[in-house]
Amino acid sequence: MSFLLDETMFQSFSWSHLWPILLFTFITIGAIFYANKHLDDPGKSRLGFYLALIPLFFMLFRAGMVIYLGKFDHKLDLPIHLCRITAIIAPFIMLNRNRFWLGVIYFWIIVGTLNANITPDLYNGFPHFEYLCYFGLHSGLLVLPIYAVFVYKLKIVWKDVWVSFILTNVFVFVVHGFNYLLGSNYMYTMHKPEVASIVDYMGPWPWYLLTGQAIALVLMCLAIAPFIFNGIRPRSSSLNP
Repeated sequence: MSFLLDETMFQSFSWSHLWPILLFTFITIGAIFYANKHLDDPGKSRLGFYLALIPLFFMLFRAGMVIYLGKFDHKLDLPIHLCRITAIIAPFIMLNRNRFWLGVIYFWIIVGTLNANITPDLYNGFPHFEYLCYFGLHSGLLVLPIYAVFVYKLKIVWKDVWVSFILTNVFVFVVHGFNYLLGSNYMYTMHKPEVASIVDYMGPWPWYLLTGQAIALVLMCLAIAPFIFNGIRPRSSSLNP
């Protein structure tokens, strides 16, 4: 277990940054190929569920580690970040193929979690448990919307953009209330993250919260672009309302 506490510093865009992303890229491609080639509809749902358990496992493993080490901090470790909430609900969504929530988490993951993979808010490198859990959660989540598109035949429409945008704002508003009460900084509504990130280019507080709205909409439009301009049309879909 001692190797999980190794104090190696994480460096962005190093091999330790790229390897987990490449690993989950191969997992995504392999899962899509296997599901479409060998599984019936119930089997595809079960595989989607198992894939969704990966980020949930790493989120729970991290929580267990910080509790075991006596380092649990209610200002940092509660499941209030959007990625953690998504990890909790994703297994149920993937298993039941709920169309409404698949449309929501498509944007939560593609827009939000993708940035977490590009500019990680991470201090410890491989093989520290924080490193393993960070990429297990954030890279693991990226598998799910891609799997839903190519296996469940999910097609994203403009309604999904507005529903996701509204629900995101509701979530941020609620989280800001928690931050005010707890003295925490979940979703970075109180101040910018301590490490370099895209937020550094979005102005001081509270303006980066407003510019973030515009950036989020732009990124959502980019995320829906393949469905609009490339004419993605699933041949069949067995999604639930």
